Amino acid sequence: MPSTYAAAVVPNGTTTICWDPHEFANVMGLNGVRLAIDSSRELSLRVLVMAPSCVPSAPGLEHGGADFGPEAMIEMLSWPEIIGVAEVMDMRGVIANDPRMAGIVRAGRASGKLITGHARGLSGADLQAFAAAGIGSDHEITSAADMMEKLSAGLTIELRGSHDHLLPECVMALKTLPHLPQTLTICTDDVFPDDLLEKGGLVDVLRRLIRYGLDPVETIRCATLHAATRLKHSDLGLVAPGRIADILLVSDLPTLAIDQVIVGGRLVAQAGKLIVAAAPKVALPGNSMKLLPLTPDDFRLNFPGAPDGRARLKSIRGARFTSWGEIDVDVRNGWRNCHERAYKPLTSRNSFVRNHEAEAVQLEEPDGDEHRHRYQHHRRA
Repeated sequence: MPSTYAAAVVPNGTTTICWDPHEFANVMGLNGVRLAIDSSRELSLRVLVMAPSCVPSAPGLEHGGADFGPEAMIEMLSWPEIIGVAEVMDMRGVIANDPRMAGIVRAGRASGKLITGHARGLSGADLQAFAAAGIGSDHEITSAADMMEKLSAGLTIELRGSHDHLLPECVMALKTLPHLPQTLTICTDDVFPDDLLEKGGLVDVLRRLIRYGLDPVETIRCATLHAATRLKHSDLGLVAPGRIADILLVSDLPTLAIDQVIVGGRLVAQAGKLIVAAAPKVALPGNSMKLLPLTPDDFRLNFPGAPDGRARLKSIRGARFTSWGEIDVDVRNGWRNCHERAYKPLTSRNSFVRNHEAEAVQLEEPDGDEHRHRYQHHRRA
């Protein structure tokens, strides 16, 4: 919840975040977005909430708790707490002028609020069409060349910390420019909880960019003034008269050693700890997971017609960047027991997908030079 998140990031210098609560919305619909807003009040962290644009994320391919079309988007954008349309992930729907996505984007444009994007892999005419629709940003960078093309197309780039392997080449490309464009900002996107607690969120991204060669002052400007400008918050991003006094006191600039954090003129954290009272707790809804009772067989793969021997499964290699493959597995008495590998059945947010006949997908996740394997199988109701 936001209060827990605030306790992790505010002592590390983050004073404002922009949040797309689509996970809440995919389970609870508009009530989930309201919960996100209500749970963000009275924090030492300023939370700017956006209206989820992709609920469900993949229409027709998942079981969700809601379906947000143009009408739901118009409703959310009418709320004063909502600052814009959260990342538009259905790129092809935008480019093809799909009526549902066209209506969602049109609602964003009519509101005068932000429309943020997800333009992974788009280039050339497709990228131009995506930007021309009114979408103003992207955080799905695949290379330095991709970043430069999107900057040239007028998109605000949210350089993403979770793509660390791309940051060095992006820094090298940025250093060839006479100055950093004002349309360059920085974001975390997905951060695992253990990484968040250990490294502090956005400050970790800034530290890495500085280590890779970006000037510390320029890096901080991207995360403050540039971000505030993009978010249409002229009251943030500068230490100046008339601006909100969000200030960090640091003892070492290149390493961003943060000693004290001031939010809205009030000292809220020092020496890596919050020193203000926690916000009141917001009651959480219950019974949101519709998970049927599990049996031991739910953790085994059934191969009808293959009592003993070998079976071939489809595999997905990689975590963020995936590719198809195949793998052979041993079968005994029609079953493949996956106890010796990390395994879990595939669940949706609102249901457990059952099918006693194996439609298995092996997920191969990078772990250094090795790969650990997870099995997930789909079960039809």
